[in-house]
Amino acid sequence: VAHKVLLQHGTTAAPDQRLASALRKVLEVSARMRGGGSLSSLLSTITHDALDITGAQRACVVLMDDNAEMRIGASTDRSGSGAEITLEDLSKTVIQQATAKGRARVWHDVFEDPVLVKAKSLVALSLRSALCAPLMRGDELYGVMYADTTSAAAAFDEIDLEVLRLFADQAAAAIESSKLVEDVQRSLAELKALQDRLVKGERLRVMGELSSGVAHEFNNLLTAILARIQMMGLNSLPSESKRDLDLIEKAALDAAEVVRRLQSFSRQQRQADFKTLDLGEICQDALDLLRPLWGRRRGSDGQGLEVELHAEPGLFVRGDATELREVLTNLVKNSIEAVGVSGRIQVVAARRRG
Repeated sequence: VAHKVLLQHGTTAAPDQRLASALRKVLEVSARMRGGGSLSSLLSTITHDALDITGAQRACVVLMDDNAEMRIGASTDRSGSGAEITLEDLSKTVIQQATAKGRARVWHDVFEDPVLVKAKSLVALSLRSALCAPLMRGDELYGVMYADTTSAAAAFDEIDLEVLRLFADQAAAAIESSKLVEDVQRSLAELKALQDRLVKGERLRVMGELSSGVAHEFNNLLTAILARIQMMGLNSLPSESKRDLDLIEKAALDAAEVVRRLQSFSRQQRQADFKTLDLGEICQDALDLLRPLWGRRRGSDGQGLEVELHAEPGLFVRGDATELREVLTNLVKNSIEAVGVSGRIQVVAARRRG
């Protein structure tokens, strides 16, 4: 494109050296692109350079997403007011004409264009001259390079048009490179996520095999313990000893259930095991199992630790007896440790409204 501009306009067509300056700027921008600067910084630089070389009052890059929705990628205003340029400040008709034809266009006087003169926005914006070049790479349209002025008609010439085309080509290349980088980064992120899932799956598999082996060995031990307990229960024993054996058997069965839970990673698979339980009995079982923890505790004043249960009758729930006993056991153990050697702990099971 630069060679074409030189052949068309030569070095004498622009005594103000705009063409030579523009080509130098384009080379600088190309070098900056190879340096890997950010897209937003590059587009901002391009708009500033385009403003200086074409003499426009405003210049901006309008980007389009996959749904053809427009947004301002970078903009600059010669007035120096610092006010942000919005889409409402631009002629969408100018943009649509440039994108429809797929080539850069110059409007020496927008009021001489039969299409633009009908646009109400031109009157409101007071535009006289405009430049617009599509940002294209192959058949892909990324947006437009836009510049305008309200000062006078014929503010732009063919050199300004070719300059804007040069900057539009650089901007389109920068956008394409940025999208390629985003695609690569996205692919890397997806690959890493897949790798993490594979590693996690492998860990779960190893944990499953380990828990299965532990469960098998531990269940063998529990089977021997339960067999001895049940054999002892066949003998004639005092009621207190019989009660202790029942608690030991229940604790062993709970331990077996805990081991079985190691083999299941889905709580939903265990919902079918839920049964109707008396919550008062669950609470009583938990306290009976922990009674040795506080039964012999005495403070310096000779007072011990009292643990009381107040459970309403008929508190039936659907649940897992082992897990409920585990929860209550942990709560009571924490309470015993918090209270110390003397004091009172109350376990209350009651029906709340609703």
